[in-house]
Parts: sequence; C-alpha cells; structure tokens
Amino acid sequence: MKFCSNCGAEMDENAVVCVKCGCSVQMTQKNKSEDLIYRVISFFFPMMGLVFFAVYMRTDPEKSKACGKSAGLSIILQIIVIIIGLIIMLLSYEYKDVHFRLTF
Repeated sequence: MKFCSNCGAEMDENAVVCVKCGCSVQMTQKNKSEDLIYRVISFFFPMMGLVFFAVYMRTDPEKSKACGKSAGLSIILQIIVIIIGLIIMLLSYEYKDVHFRLTF
C-alpha cells in the first residue's frame, strides 16, 4: 500500500497524485537515498529506529514502516545471536565438566 507523503492518506500503487490533497507523490532520488539512510540507522541502532517509527508515523508512513521493520529485524537477529551464544557457552561448559571428571 502506498501513502501520501503530505497528508498520509492511503493511495493506489500506481497513483501519481494524492486524491485527498492533490500533492504529487513521485519519489525523488534524494528521498530514496534518505530512506535508505534511515533504514540502515534503524537496523544498527534499533532504539533510534523505534524513535523514527514514532516520529514519522503521521507525516511519512512509508518511512515510518521501513524504520520499524529494520529495527524489528535487528532486535530479532540480536536475540538469535544471544541465544546461539548461550547455547555454545552451555555446551562448552558441559564439555569441560565431563573432561574434568574423566581426568581426575
């Protein structure tokens, strides 16, 4: 779904102008690169992504959604890495314990 960057109204994917406010919705190259920057920042700093999500929710819903997705993906990946690290730590601890019992 596409949203108007001026008023936030839902629009058809192929629309060129917003039917609610009449604003042109053609995204410039500058806006695309700016959105990419916000997505990268949101991925590496998920708390900033959540702030961007809240700030741009009404003014730029597409940017808000992209920042929220990036922050959410980052948080999920961080949780997975922590779980894998804990599993590796527990397995190595159990191995050391077994090795210790066999040597003494």
